[in-house]
Amino acid sequence: MSSENISKTKKDLGRFLRSLRKGKGLKIQEVASDLSVSQGFLSEVETGKKYPGGEIIRSLSRYYGVSADDLLAGKGPMRRDSSLTPGENGDTFPLEFVSIPCVRGEVSAGAGRIPDETIEMRIAFRRDWIQRKGDPRNMSIIRVQGDSMEPTLFSGDLVLVDHNHNFLDPSGGIYAVAVNDHIMVKRIQFFPRQNRVKIISDNAVRYEAEEHPADDVNINGKVIWFGRELER
Repeated sequence: MSSENISKTKKDLGRFLRSLRKGKGLKIQEVASDLSVSQGFLSEVETGKKYPGGEIIRSLSRYYGVSADDLLAGKGPMRRDSSLTPGENGDTFPLEFVSIPCVRGEVSAGAGRIPDETIEMRIAFRRDWIQRKGDPRNMSIIRVQGDSMEPTLFSGDLVLVDHNHNFLDPSGGIYAVAVNDHIMVKRIQFFPRQNRVKIISDNAVRYEAEEHPADDVNINGKVIWFGRELER
């Protein structure tokens, strides 16, 4: 293929990708984040300055719901599922939503336990909402067990944990914390001058607060949302 034809192919592909993105109302930084590529690289692809490799082509094909052949040709019809973005295990969600894995194991709102990391299901959140909270690629949903966080959280509640927020915040909050390799959902209070952490149960009648050196407490992530199933 001549250099002139290669240049035309890159430009056709770039224009097509840009039209697909614009047609879905997506910003280039959103697509780059979803595909785990740099915004600069994707911008150069869309302007015809760079040609993506096979793995990126496959990712773009799945993302936009266009066959790889049509994508490489820089033209072609959208498939019926073109408004969907792939999740795990073949699940698909509308592009305006992000799916977060819910791990099978429960974490204690009591004495603590080690969770099973097997994905039980995935729950979709609106992309614009969750991206204001942090990077959804580093979040997970876990199920609470025990009564120590009542009346705030009940046993069986699902909590969305932002693992990007894995540091001690002086303002406190509810966190998934690990002490001695056991993860618990607790309210924490940080005392930076003493370098100590108070681990608090909202059910103060039955559970006393505990204090630990900050170095002994591993912050797994901050709880930013919870969901509850209603009993029938």
